[in-house]
Amino acid sequence: MGKSYFESPESKLEQLVSSWAKAAGFLSIKMRLIGSIGFPDRLFVGQEGRIFFVEFKRLGEKPRPVQEYWHRKLRERGVTVYVVDNYETGIYYLQGELDSQGIPVAGNTNDDAASGSGTISRPRSGEN
Repeated sequence: MGKSYFESPESKLEQLVSSWAKAAGFLSIKMRLIGSIGFPDRLFVGQEGRIFFVEFKRLGEKPRPVQEYWHRKLRERGVTVYVVDNYETGIYYLQGELDSQGIPVAGNTNDDAASGSGTISRPRSGEN
C-alpha cells in the first residue's frame, strides 16, 4: 500500500514550514478548493495583511501544468506564489516576507540575507 497524504515528504515539509510560519506570526491556511485542482497548497497572511501562496513540492519536483496555470493567474493579479521543495527555501521566503514588513526575525539581518550568508533561525513558540 502506498503512503497516505500525511506521510508524504511533501506534507511533512508543508507541516514544518507552516509551524515555523505560525510561530513567526503568520496565519497559515490549508487550501482545499472543491472542484478545482492545482491551486496552491497554502495561503499565508502576514502581520501587516500581506497575502501570498506557497506550493509545496517534493525535492526537485516542479509544478504540474494545472498548477502553473493557477500560479500564472494569481501572479497576473499581483499575488505572490512561491514554490518550495525544501525547508531552507521555505524559511528563506518567509523571512523575506517578514523583512518586507519590517518585522525582525531572530538570527537574520538584512545584510546576511542579501549576501546569502548567515544562518536561518527558527523562532521559538511565542517569539514574533
